[in-house]
Amino acid sequence: MPNTTATRSDASSYLAKFPLADLRMGAMLFSPVFDATSAPPKLLLAAGTTLTESLVVQLKKKGIKEVRVAPQELMNLTTIESQVDHSVEEQENASRHFEARPKAKLEPKKSTNAFDSRKPGSRWGAVPESFIHKVPRMEAVQYDPVLASHIKRQFSQNLRVSEQIFHEINHSQINHSRTCHELIGGSFEHIQNDIDLFLNTNLTSRKFTGPWKQGYQSSMLAVAMGTILGLNQQELHELAMGCFLHDVGTMRLNPKLVQSSIPLSRLDQLELSKHPGYSMDILTKWPDMPGSSCLIAYQIHERCNGTGYPNGRTSPQIHYLSKIAAVADTYIELMSEKRDSEAGTLPYQAIEQILYQVRAGSFDREVVRALLYTVSIFPIGSLVELSDSRIGRVLRSNRENYLTPICESWWRDDPVNTKEIIDLSTRNDIFVVRAISESPIPTFPEEGPLSRGPIVREALPDNDELFGSANNHAHTSATMSFLDDELSSILDELDF
Repeated sequence: MPNTTATRSDASSYLAKFPLADLRMGAMLFSPVFDATSAPPKLLLAAGTTLTESLVVQLKKKGIKEVRVAPQELMNLTTIESQVDHSVEEQENASRHFEARPKAKLEPKKSTNAFDSRKPGSRWGAVPESFIHKVPRMEAVQYDPVLASHIKRQFSQNLRVSEQIFHEINHSQINHSRTCHELIGGSFEHIQNDIDLFLNTNLTSRKFTGPWKQGYQSSMLAVAMGTILGLNQQELHELAMGCFLHDVGTMRLNPKLVQSSIPLSRLDQLELSKHPGYSMDILTKWPDMPGSSCLIAYQIHERCNGTGYPNGRTSPQIHYLSKIAAVADTYIELMSEKRDSEAGTLPYQAIEQILYQVRAGSFDREVVRALLYTVSIFPIGSLVELSDSRIGRVLRSNRENYLTPICESWWRDDPVNTKEIIDLSTRNDIFVVRAISESPIPTFPEEGPLSRGPIVREALPDNDELFGSANNHAHTSATMSFLDDELSSILDELDF
């Protein structure tokens, strides 16, 4: 007679833990569901059972809050974000090109925060338990130097720990979930102290050193975006865990595939697309790894229009936290300076490329809106040229007023003694005219800022090929507008 107890005890090492409340009503179980707290795992529901509200109520009465399920059941049992109000519109936007519109004229103005409150049926927006209520909105002030030094040291230390975690997982399959939880947990205090300083520290280090760095930076950006979107701290923690560890499976691949910035062959792309499965295989063996975090690691490369991998899922099939992770990871990927790349993408260019992708239906538009609220359209830490010929470094976002961030500015002939912090949302006489590069030395047109070429576009994809748009656009000359017609049109079309 087989030893059932031993079998179940062994099974707990690969079953994924999942909240009872997140199970999808009406789903049929293809494998058993076990109690998450008992040892050995206690059978709760047999394979072939259909989940009903009455079954869930009975389990709740028994004090069951979490269950263990087989990894392959996660997609079957997960409650996916309701898209009743927007599904038809999103499908139309993903399947057709947007029509060209007349030149849009954007002027800095006070906007309404789309995430101040949560609408019925939506995952986004603040509710009483949202973490955003613990995060103060910063004024137009410089960073605290003591806090800045502390966060910078913590960032460097966390990267060293992250590298060690990834290597040890790859070599010996060690369960590092506790260390990961501690690593992620420290970010919440820094966000509460100064979310803009936190982002500046975590996002401006652009050299690619390994998947651990990209995972860590993606997780920190995702937490900040999730905070703006109104998630609670538990959701943010699960989001960060999945984001941080999503590339652990790449440690099983040829490093050249991961570090390359040049287009991969079809065969190499197929090989690279295997790593979400490798990551899932590793993480589901950790008994205290949240099921949603495992799913995020598996779905982070999926796209709302079905063009992602590994399974080509579409928006209704993608977990709502995975949609945040996808945008955060893409931004960090665009910013990373890999060893065979000639030059990194400017932060503004990364935002611009993401806007083109959301226009094509790749990303959830509200999540991309949250990215703009979090870092602004000229991201925190980047250099810009202002309309009065001054140079500025973006210090803080202005959330819903993402066109007009808070900048530290100076005159180019005396950068030390002329520094001034400007909140562009309060100024009608100064605006950003272009993004500029820091390396090796910022360059500026001799004729002055208002007689200029286009905002940096060299790294963008061929928009005619991707979207069928007209390629010739007259540059905006209105005194308060800094975006070219095409990008202005995209923001208008997306109702941003």
